[in-house]
Amino acid sequence: MSSPSDLRRYCLLGGLVDSSPSQHMMNAAFRSLGIPAEYTLLSVGQDLDGGMEAIRRGGFDGFNVTIPHKVGVVERLDRVDRASRSIGAVNTVKRAGGAYTGYNTDVDGITRPLRSHFGDGGPASSLLLGAGGAARAFLWSMREMGCRRVSVLVRDLQKGRSLLEMPLRGMEVGLFGVDATDLPRFELMFNATPLGSHGGEVPGRLLALAARAEVFFDAVYQPAETGLVAAARDSGRKVIRGHEMLLEQGASSFKIWTGREAPRGTMREALLSFLKVEAT
Repeated sequence: MSSPSDLRRYCLLGGLVDSSPSQHMMNAAFRSLGIPAEYTLLSVGQDLDGGMEAIRRGGFDGFNVTIPHKVGVVERLDRVDRASRSIGAVNTVKRAGGAYTGYNTDVDGITRPLRSHFGDGGPASSLLLGAGGAARAFLWSMREMGCRRVSVLVRDLQKGRSLLEMPLRGMEVGLFGVDATDLPRFELMFNATPLGSHGGEVPGRLLALAARAEVFFDAVYQPAETGLVAAARDSGRKVIRGHEMLLEQGASSFKIWTGREAPRGTMREALLSFLKVEAT
């Protein structure tokens, strides 16, 4: 039996994470492999500095980062891997030798589900909603998958312009205001905003866009069936729900922390049980 001093400590750091299923998913993974570790939730509102102080003071072995701190945390870490530095966002952090190093496993969370539809290739064109940390991971994912054009729909054009500074290797990125009517055609639509979370209302114009996509991918996982997901599904489109992204980014985080392959089946079962989603 391990002593309390052997217990590894991990958490999810975010603005408001009390309802997140990550705790159930990750703790199920640790139990499954007999790893003496616990995963907790740390809601910090806008106080990222206070959250980082609590992380360092508590000696956490690692943590995940979610809305709204994936971008802000980058400059508060001791090290950031090359890809995450280029993306400009971090969602996974590991402590080693007293230093905290940042990674971005959201890219795995996006590309792995998409491979099931596009195979080794990728969409030629995409529409992205949002300009935060998940949006940055999506753009990097499209770079990896060989997408030629991404149209970005944002409320804040100034914030959106920061995306254009990413090294995207010749990929065409167009920036549009949320009311734009001249959007180019797109195969894939990705929602990188909290729009539709917890049953929130979604503007009809965006529902219509979701219904046009060959594949619609929502980063929101609560509820599993957002208004955007329902609009795409009802139009016969391929739908990828947010819990699929959550599972895959969590599996990559698990491997970074433990060096072991994640028990995906166990994690998926715990995640779907928490979200009350039937397995398919």
